[in-house]
Amino acid sequence: MGAILRAALSVKFDPKNPEFSHAKRWCPWLAAYSGARISELTALEREDIWQEGAVWVMHFDETKTGEPRTVPIHQHLIEQGFIEFVIGSGKGPLFYDPAHHRKDAELSPAGVRAQAVAEWVRRVTNLDRNVDPNHGWRHTWKNHALAAGIDVRLRDAIAGHGKQSVARDYEEPTVPMKAEALARFPRYQIDPVRA
Repeated sequence: MGAILRAALSVKFDPKNPEFSHAKRWCPWLAAYSGARISELTALEREDIWQEGAVWVMHFDETKTGEPRTVPIHQHLIEQGFIEFVIGSGKGPLFYDPAHHRKDAELSPAGVRAQAVAEWVRRVTNLDRNVDPNHGWRHTWKNHALAAGIDVRLRDAIAGHGKQSVARDYEEPTVPMKAEALARFPRYQIDPVRA
């Protein structure tokens, strides 16, 4: 995972395809600090990022479980400039240009972009074709969160895993609770590739 994050830190901006440059730069890091699915991240729009009190969050409307969720943004991402990137973006999708996608396409623009990010990861890290780089983030995030002592209910609420019982419907973690838990999540210590 370190090789992927290092490559993401070192992405060169491509003015011919700025949204893909942004997806390669930010989506791996967002996944590493949230456990979100890459296709959830590539679907983010400018309007999905806001502040709740002192906490910056990202909101996922379309999720695999069908349950929307709001996830705090880890402080390390804010320090890297993610919020400045978002504020400087226009309205609409952050990581793809809707004008470049057919309305009748079988796969959503976010899904196409998620696949492109996976292909880029495989190329820059020589990753085995049988390994799904996008799903690996969820596994890694959950293990790091467990090691950090983050409660299972909070891990599931942040990563978007389904509730294990009806009783859990009565225990909906709040944004401040998730933010406090995420503050315990360890930082990745990655230096960019030196040219």
